[in-house]
Amino acid sequence: MQYTSTGGNLDAEQKVIEKAKNVAKAFSNVTQIPVTFFYRENEMNWEWQPQGKLCNVFTDQCHCSESCLRTLNSAASTAHKLREAYIFVCNSGMIQVAYPVIYKKENCGCVFAGPFAMGSNRERVLRHILKRVVQKEAYEYKLIAFFSVIKMYSPKEVQYLYDLFQYSMLGALQMEREFGAVAVSENKKRGISIETERERIYPSELEDQLLEAVRRGNAEKAQVLFSDFFEKIKALEADNLGFVKIRLMELTGILSRVSSKNAVHTLNSYTYLECLDELNSAMTFQSVFGLIYNLIGRFANDAFLHMYEGNSETIRMGLRFIEENYKDDITLNDVAEFVHINPSYLSTLFKQEMGIAFTYYLTELRIDKSLRLLADTSFSLTEIALRVGFNSQSYFIKVFKSIMGMTPKEYRKKSNTHGSY
Repeated sequence: MQYTSTGGNLDAEQKVIEKAKNVAKAFSNVTQIPVTFFYRENEMNWEWQPQGKLCNVFTDQCHCSESCLRTLNSAASTAHKLREAYIFVCNSGMIQVAYPVIYKKENCGCVFAGPFAMGSNRERVLRHILKRVVQKEAYEYKLIAFFSVIKMYSPKEVQYLYDLFQYSMLGALQMEREFGAVAVSENKKRGISIETERERIYPSELEDQLLEAVRRGNAEKAQVLFSDFFEKIKALEADNLGFVKIRLMELTGILSRVSSKNAVHTLNSYTYLECLDELNSAMTFQSVFGLIYNLIGRFANDAFLHMYEGNSETIRMGLRFIEENYKDDITLNDVAEFVHINPSYLSTLFKQEMGIAFTYYLTELRIDKSLRLLADTSFSLTEIALRVGFNSQSYFIKVFKSIMGMTPKEYRKKSNTHGSY
């Protein structure tokens, strides 16, 4: 985990790490789940209850493999960006939780709780792991013995473990840094705006556009962006399915928060836990693509349903009027007349409640509506433009490209290739 040195008081930093260590040990003693601390540069500093680790079944694996370290790196990186605990699936198919340790805003390590098994059927989990073992005969009986004694956790119990680990660590370290309410508040305001420090070739800008589309509840745009993102990740990882899945696990963790204003608890959803399990089990690029493509649609639709949570009945009525009349040449004055208030006041109230101006909201809605027509019909661009409220094809194309980053014709072509993986 490529963390930089704080350059500050190492004694003070060590005190923070020691607090994290004590709390993690307490969590481990109560739950019987192993905990491990990695201190910068992939250096394992300490571990507790290592006998509960699946990797110890394999006597020839004294150190983490390159693939395992890459998974841990990705999880630690995501946890540090989110500034809270992060659930992920390790290479064995078991669940782990990563918690970032930060001193004076600098990353100084990550605590991992796990691995532990999620599922209702021991045999299914065991079969899944045996598929990945090269020398099955050498380890089969050891694995059977291991799974005969470990506890299997339901998704609901995994949620409880996540909460326990998250808030135990948070309570211990909150005095050392502004982590809890401040970080969560910032995440809510900016919808988890991720400051990427990845390699130059990683499609960071495309990822940001994808996250913003999900946050705005724009499912069609988000899925189009994901198609492009998926191709770039495949190229980046040289068509290595395992590494592509690691990238997408990181993305789904961020997406699960972006889709809701409640950044802390969104991760605890069954949707996300089920996605981790399915993504881990997927064996082809086509199944991986389809899983995340559909999940993005669900996250974006969920965000759209919760986009307006204000108490203004005036705005609620106005949004209903816009939804029913966006095809017509409606103006702010028309909406104001419908809700019986002054247009100037409505303009101010709309911007205050929705975060964007009325005109921009109406334009985005019309573009959203055009996406389905482009993908699912053979209507001409002129006909689509008129159907969604634009008075000319040329203006429709101009606005579409400014919002979507491509022309309607290019979008239509892309929408017809979604099933090609």
